Amino acid sequence: MNQISKEKPKENSKENNGDGGICPICGYFVGLAPTCTRCGARVEKRIAITVARRIAIFGSILGLILLWYAAILKEPEAIKIGDISATMNNALVEVEGRVTSININEEKNSLKLSISDGTGDGLNVNAINKLNKFREALGEDIPAIKDTVRVVGALNVSQSWGSSMFLSLPSRLKLVEKYTIKDRNIGDITSNDEGDLYRITVAVKEYEKLTTNSGYVLNKFVLGDNTGDIEMVLFSTDFESLAKEVRYVITKPGSRFRMLVDVSTYRDEPQVKISDPSNPDNIEILSSAGGKMPEDIPEDIPEDLKEREASKLSSADIGNAYKVSARVKEVGLGGEGVYLTLDGTDIQIFISYSQQEKINNFDKLNDGGEIQAPMKLVSSDYGPELRLTDVNSAVVK
Repeated sequence: MNQISKEKPKENSKENNGDGGICPICGYFVGLAPTCTRCGARVEKRIAITVARRIAIFGSILGLILLWYAAILKEPEAIKIGDISATMNNALVEVEGRVTSININEEKNSLKLSISDGTGDGLNVNAINKLNKFREALGEDIPAIKDTVRVVGALNVSQSWGSSMFLSLPSRLKLVEKYTIKDRNIGDITSNDEGDLYRITVAVKEYEKLTTNSGYVLNKFVLGDNTGDIEMVLFSTDFESLAKEVRYVITKPGSRFRMLVDVSTYRDEPQVKISDPSNPDNIEILSSAGGKMPEDIPEDIPEDLKEREASKLSSADIGNAYKVSARVKEVGLGGEGVYLTLDGTDIQIFISYSQQEKINNFDKLNDGGEIQAPMKLVSSDYGPELRLTDVNSAVVK
């Protein structure tokens, strides 16, 4: 009969007495098991479950701290607006540029900015229903025209409407440099001032209303002071954005104004344009050469406009005005206003931000609403385009 060999048990010690999940008989590591899987010995001392739990909790907390630290260290990529492409849609980026337009909607608690860094077509930045939060956080650093700002956010890139960014946190909008608006004499304005913003005190010397071959209505002025003269051209949308009294007075040669203007160039000669004509703070009547404004100024709109569906219009109708009705398929944001894509036609409707504020129930257009208004078909860089001729008559349903 084979004799069973007997191995002398190892002496219990700190190394094999079960501390740390070690079998006291054979020294095999058993972890949390109550018996040794090798020899079947009872393990009286095991790793405490509370210790394991504490290790797991500590590891989780440490992992979260490391993730947070890594997120802090990872800064969004700083890019130029001209480098934005369709492949960057939803990318979190940082952009720095100068504010070219600003629209504050108190009723909707919204802030809209357009910024440019000299590359690309500009970037639209929107803080929807966040105006109060931005004012509270930024205080006097709330951006204004020509200020340099830095924004961080996710890009929304559209081939039709360009690039935009939606902001939800005030901390993602920083004022880099405040623009100082200076007073300027007409004779001191040169083509080197293109892109700058000045306050000027001038008299209207000449005024004429022109219609181009492509259907645009231009309001051309010659403004002057005792140092020289300069031209100002307002498209119909800008002119109609002016307050009714200003529209009456500014067409009367001899009337005097103090106004905030943007400087641009045309054929290497400087010219000016009222900055954001819808803002009453940007133009002040000093004197009227036309006397007191009549109580009822007739609108320059034909009373017998024919009704037309937008889908029935064509390039042959450029220059004509109609009472247009259209079903809106999509609302897109532009630098100066919104563009409405319509059902059944490639023709778009352009509505400036100042006009948008005057249209009741405008938000219904986001859900495929219908708009009816007097409009004129004009030619633009993107083809035939409808423009409102009387924003007060616009109806959305």
